[in-house]
Amino acid sequence: MIIISKEQEAQILLLLQRNRKIEAVKLVMDAAKCGLKEAKDFIDQFTETRTTSAGGKERSLRENLDAELTSLLLNGKKIDAVKLYKDHTGAGLKDSVDYVNSLQEGEVAPLSRSPLNKRDTQIDEIIKGQQEQKPKTGCFIATVCYGNYDAPEVMVLRRYRDERLMPFLAGRLFVRFYYFISPALAKQLDKSERGKGWVKTNLLAPVVLYIGTKITKNKTITDE
Repeated sequence: MIIISKEQEAQILLLLQRNRKIEAVKLVMDAAKCGLKEAKDFIDQFTETRTTSAGGKERSLRENLDAELTSLLLNGKKIDAVKLYKDHTGAGLKDSVDYVNSLQEGEVAPLSRSPLNKRDTQIDEIIKGQQEQKPKTGCFIATVCYGNYDAPEVMVLRRYRDERLMPFLAGRLFVRFYYFISPALAKQLDKSERGKGWVKTNLLAPVVLYIGTKITKNKTITDE
């Protein structure tokens, strides 16, 4: 009978999630000092057990963990994401870094049949959470420049995001990229009144004017 530790079990699970079954078999062979057939049978049984009896629970845990990791990455906290994954799974530092890098690049094979929809759902949930919190001092560029989360200009940008960007894949990818880089930029920008004024006047104002005109024009056409 093959017996492995919890840490080794987490490493096997990670390898299987990344379609590296041969490495998982080798890990079992080294850990249990068994032959190839015994190790392969163990991995097959391990996979079947995870899929049938614990599939739903494992999927839920994995999705929740991925959502937390994605949130940390979008806020520029990659080191925290690596630590969270390492603590949660018991994987080694290198495997944890590799997993977070794969998640950041969109290369992790999800457990659901619809990886794009699942990832989009996670992003939508993060955005919804940020909307519900409505911080008094926003962490994003437009909020910092206009000084209020509910400033009319910021509301125009949010409306454009929700109505014109989020329904489409390219728009969601842009929003994800913006949410990844903007907190650090906004933090630096918040230290300079001159910088905020320049960005507001030369970058945001023309964009808000263009978007506002477009939204108004589309609404008029729809109403007619």
